[in-house]
Amino acid sequence: VVEIRADPSAVGVLAGAAKVVADKGVSIRQAVAEDPDLFPEPKLVLVLDKPLPGEAITELTRVPSVESVTTY
Repeated sequence: VVEIRADPSAVGVLAGAAKVVADKGVSIRQAVAEDPDLFPEPKLVLVLDKPLPGEAITELTRVPSVESVTTY
């Protein structure tokens, strides 16, 4: 599971994160993007079929508007 916090008004965060994950050969089983009108600190949660390699986490932090990335 990867939790991504980003500017909720930014365009392309989900697309950028999905590209990083796909480029590493990992499948996204589920993606949940919290609505900023309902959650004061919305996040994007990606449930993956296997853990991401360490360099992918660094790449996720480089997606425009991403503020933090946490893995579980």
